[in-house]
Amino acid sequence: MQDPLDLAKFEQDPCSSLTVSQLDDLGVNTTGEAKDDIFGPVCRWKSDGVASVSVYYTVKGAKGMAQEYANRDQHAYFEPMEPVRGYPLVARATDNPENITRCDVAVGVTDESIVQISITQSLNKEGKEDPCVATRRVVEMVVETWKAGGA
Repeated sequence: MQDPLDLAKFEQDPCSSLTVSQLDDLGVNTTGEAKDDIFGPVCRWKSDGVASVSVYYTVKGAKGMAQEYANRDQHAYFEPMEPVRGYPLVARATDNPENITRCDVAVGVTDESIVQISITQSLNKEGKEDPCVATRRVVEMVVETWKAGGA
């Protein structure tokens, strides 16, 4: 990878991945909840407008985008997306494309690690907007925050 990211600061505080302004733009008016997940630190924001937005830092046992492609058959939906600022993306979901209400986007940040950014749609958005398109918008915001060094 040409421009790997050092995300140690964000791994320590995953809820700093999105700024207050970015959360406002998403219609999320709640404080994120940070916890340590099986693969690493995560922050989840829940709101009425966007059912949930999550950022997972996969620091435990991750093998980068190569692992994502090797495991592609484990997902009903697996679609490479255009990179954001040079970082490769893959959208994936457990549902078939016509039934997707949650989309996970893996962002390659180093050769050996990814960050997963997920959206679960609220009931009023289901079937009206592609959750993977919405997730990509969140990816763009998170990458902007990373590049700026934080909120």
